[in-house]
Amino acid sequence: MWSGQRKNWDDARREGVVEPAEGNGQFGKYDWTVPRWVAEEDPTLLSFYGLRGEENRRKLADRFKRPTNWREYCEEMSETKCEPGSGDEFAVRPPENDEEGNSYFVEDAFRGYFRATDKNDCDADPAGCTGHFVDRSCDS
Repeated sequence: MWSGQRKNWDDARREGVVEPAEGNGQFGKYDWTVPRWVAEEDPTLLSFYGLRGEENRRKLADRFKRPTNWREYCEEMSETKCEPGSGDEFAVRPPENDEEGNSYFVEDAFRGYFRATDKNDCDADPAGCTGHFVDRSCDS
């Protein structure tokens, strides 16, 4: 059972949908990957060893920017406000509804955008600055 699934498992067990958990010899594993160009540019990012420690804090803050949802991108970052036909590099149009506006990627419409925020600023906060890792919750 993946972490974060206890409530779902307990509910399903009470409903008689699943049986009590037993080990079956299989293991789950979390892993992370970086694009080839990142690995070629900085091979230390291939392992968590290149990510840990105070000596790597600035590198992480500089490398791993924060995702910007589509609405924030159009309102705060786009010089054209995502006007259709404007040639915006990241969005072909503004979001049409809240679901799109809260999205970080929509195929053929918004390719995603990452930016540095105050949390990435190691000059302002040398002991607290960080990079951002995107994680998918097991509860989703």
